[in-house]
Amino acid sequence: MIGVLSLIDGETIKLPTEKFYDLSKYRSSGKVCEITNLAILTEYRKNLKLYHLLVYNVVGKGLELNCAWFSILVSPKHVKFFERFYGFKALGDLIDNNGDVICGMIGHKDNYRMI
Repeated sequence: MIGVLSLIDGETIKLPTEKFYDLSKYRSSGKVCEITNLAILTEYRKNLKLYHLLVYNVVGKGLELNCAWFSILVSPKHVKFFERFYGFKALGDLIDNNGDVICGMIGHKDNYRMI
C-alpha cells in the first residue's frame, strides 16, 4: 500500500468540515461529500501523477454518488496546491484544531480539469 484516501457521503450526515465551517449554502445547491484520511507514504508524496490518481479516483466515486461539492480539511501549506490543481477555495479563516492549524476548503465538481 502506498496511500489511502476516503470519501464521506454527506447526504445524511454531518461532515467533519462542518465542525468548523458552515456548509449550508453549498448543501442548498447540491450534495456535499468530504475527501478525508489522505495519507501517502513519504517516498511517493512528490509523485504528482500518483497523487492525482488517488484524488481523482475518489472524486470519480463522488460523481457516481452525485456529489456536487467536495470539502476537505488541509494544512495551510497545502492550500495553494488544492487551489491550483483542483479549483478549491478556502471556506474562511484558518482554524486551530487542538494545536493543529487547518483550513477548510470546498471545490465544485465542474472544477476538476482532469476528469
